[in-house]
Amino acid sequence: MYIRIQLLPEHNAYSTKKREYNMRIKTWCIIFISLILLCLLFITGVNIFVDPVGYFRSQSGEWVYQNDNSYYMRELKAEYILHHPEEYDAFVIGGSKAGSLRSKKLMEMDGHKYFNTWVLSGNFQDYYYNTKFVIEHAHPKKILFHISTSEFRLYEREQLGSIYELPAIISGESKSKETLGFLFQNLSVSWDEINADKSERPISFPTGEYNLSRYYKAFKKDPDNYYRKYMEKDTVKYGNRLLTGKAQSKASVIDKCLDDLQKIKDLCDINKIELQVVMAPLFIAEIARYENKHIYSAILRIAEITGGFWCFSHITDYSLNPANFYNAFHYYYEMGDIMIDTMSGKPDEYNFGVYVTPENAADYIKDRKERFEEIKEYYRKNKKLPLLPYEHESTINRERKENINIPELFDLPE
Repeated sequence: MYIRIQLLPEHNAYSTKKREYNMRIKTWCIIFISLILLCLLFITGVNIFVDPVGYFRSQSGEWVYQNDNSYYMRELKAEYILHHPEEYDAFVIGGSKAGSLRSKKLMEMDGHKYFNTWVLSGNFQDYYYNTKFVIEHAHPKKILFHISTSEFRLYEREQLGSIYELPAIISGESKSKETLGFLFQNLSVSWDEINADKSERPISFPTGEYNLSRYYKAFKKDPDNYYRKYMEKDTVKYGNRLLTGKAQSKASVIDKCLDDLQKIKDLCDINKIELQVVMAPLFIAEIARYENKHIYSAILRIAEITGGFWCFSHITDYSLNPANFYNAFHYYYEMGDIMIDTMSGKPDEYNFGVYVTPENAADYIKDRKERFEEIKEYYRKNKKLPLLPYEHESTINRERKENINIPELFDLPE
């Protein structure tokens, strides 16, 4: 016996509407998910194609010749070393100041073929990991470790942005996570790269040095106003530290930095690698910014760790002459050349560099303090720094106005 149930027309209509509603929900969900996927695909596509910091191009290990300070130089150089481990037998480790040391000139000192690994906003965290990476992958004969007192203010600089972070291949962290970060980075970064004027973007030299051509050209174009445009503001700002005594070197940071220096020394000793440590020359404004008792303690400890290092960071006529620096914090190639000549044993008529050892460190610091106090006293009386003019004999690059041909300094790509 069968019972036939007939649904009322109202119930049929309700079921139909419910099915239609469910279908619409499914359709909208599919559309929504598809739009999200399309957006993500668009974002990743743009970031890969534009590659605003050079991350994806660097993965092949080929040198990205045209770049600037917005590029992820830490990654670019690490990948290059990883893919070309046999091309160099010596490496410069350091921050942006170290970018002024030319490999060709360094070769005159000891015959080694150098690659310059300088990074923006250099710091000891970078230096330790970079040294470890270079030793593991390139097996060098020598490390030239270039340090500056400015690096005793902050131990690491990763908070400045993604291009200041240690690359995953150096730090040992997740490469996949790093890649995803650059795939999905804010499109405004790519947009800025699209709209950037690339006509003046400098060539990046194949041995890693910093291309200073923009500064040489700016000086040649308007030498009389160069100091005012590139140096005066910071010189006035930090020169005032001579009165306030508020130098930015920190004892706690210095301790961490020099612990890493000890680790670098141990790595080099274990692997029978020559380690040469040099402290960079500074313009007087930067000396005023960082000089204090903590710097003197650091010099003593560096001498103890290394057994001896070249120090160029004290006050000389060179450091009082703005013409030897392209801004208040960085020196020109020619200053780097004279540093190398001094370390090579050539005569140093201006007492530019001092080889500081555990035996002479105390005397060196005494002389350094006395000269610094003389400058402080001059500043108290005159309310200005005793800067030397372009015509002074301490101007190293006095031909810069008339003769600038940067490509001749380097082996550039065809």
